[in-house]
Amino acid sequence: MGKDVVKDKGKGSKRKAKRDGDDVPSKKRKVHVNQKCSSSSDLKLWDYYVPLGDHYSTRIGVHTNCNIVKHLKDTLDDQQIEMFRRTCFGYFVDLPELFIQNRLIHSLLLRKVVLHKDDELWIKVNSTKLRFGLEEFYIITGLKCNGYPNKDYESVQSSRLMKLYFSSMLKVSKKLLTNCFLKKMWKTDEDALKIAVLYFINSFLFSITNDDFITKNDFLLVESGDFETFPWRKVVFNAMLESMKDKVRSRIEMYRYGGLPFGIPVLVL
Repeated sequence: MGKDVVKDKGKGSKRKAKRDGDDVPSKKRKVHVNQKCSSSSDLKLWDYYVPLGDHYSTRIGVHTNCNIVKHLKDTLDDQQIEMFRRTCFGYFVDLPELFIQNRLIHSLLLRKVVLHKDDELWIKVNSTKLRFGLEEFYIITGLKCNGYPNKDYESVQSSRLMKLYFSSMLKVSKKLLTNCFLKKMWKTDEDALKIAVLYFINSFLFSITNDDFITKNDFLLVESGDFETFPWRKVVFNAMLESMKDKVRSRIEMYRYGGLPFGIPVLVL
């Protein structure tokens, strides 16, 4: 990370990342549901939100589609892949095999420290402080931050893609969108590209569940081409931070995070 990682004096520690799935609750330490740690008012700057002696294991859920590149290459033909490459997300086609390291991410979140900034995640490993903000997120993901997030499509009555492929629906579940993409239900190459972009955004960037919905505005953002000048870095990063907010402090038996979390373990590499 070079200059983008802020370090104090002292040696950091390295953790071995595992590629397996959810962490299983430890038999030695019982996880108490909703048993919160110290309130924020009792904590000082750089204090751990969760004291080192209170660390625990839990189950973690994530819906990031780690097979996104394979799905794109297996489903789109050569011409459609080239069209996707020319979008703002095109470089992701060359993304190597991806794993979400749930155990390592949970271990790092347990080491989150107090810093009153909503747009940065700070972690302390031994005496080393590590920052994960928009700059670090850009270095890892390459997502741009130009444009404005509040697109107004109120004057547009309907989405052409929704009318053509999801008739009479006011919103479309991720499950239906996935089915449309994987079964190649489009009629033109241009529609194939737009459906592929929608699938990429909702199954990879935001990693929503199959029961979550894609709205008319989401469709229009892609149909209009405005997604090319949308601040994806900021919106996706904020969605990830929001999904992680207070999760480890609550000591719940299972939690899920969204956004694009695969870059967090890079902090300790």
